[in-house]
Amino acid sequence: MKKVESIWAELSAKAQEAQESTELSEEVKVELAAKDMYNTSQSLVKAVSQMEFSSQLGAMESGIKSALKVAKKLLTELEADMKDFRSKSDELGIDANSNDMYRTVNKYYDDAVRDINKGERLLDAIQKLG
Repeated sequence: MKKVESIWAELSAKAQEAQESTELSEEVKVELAAKDMYNTSQSLVKAVSQMEFSSQLGAMESGIKSALKVAKKLLTELEADMKDFRSKSDELGIDANSNDMYRTVNKYYDDAVRDINKGERLLDAIQKLG
């Protein structure tokens, strides 16, 4: 029986040693926690840097300004053409609105005015954010 107890004690001691050698010390646990925090912070920095709001807003502002400038110039030209068409139609005694193409152009004109107004409001909002 003593032999069994001796073997059992030896096996228990070896099992205890193996368990202690695989357990992490408190310092190692702290070091691993610090590494996890560092990795998370690096992921956060990368995610935030991809947002780059200010440069994106600047690019949007520039693009909208450019588009509005072109649209307003074309709108002015179209207004003059439509006015001229109405005047010539009146001289001939024809209602300009009886012309299908004029009605279509008039609809495009109205849509353009609406969209230009939206673009100006959007530009104002972007400038307030920037």
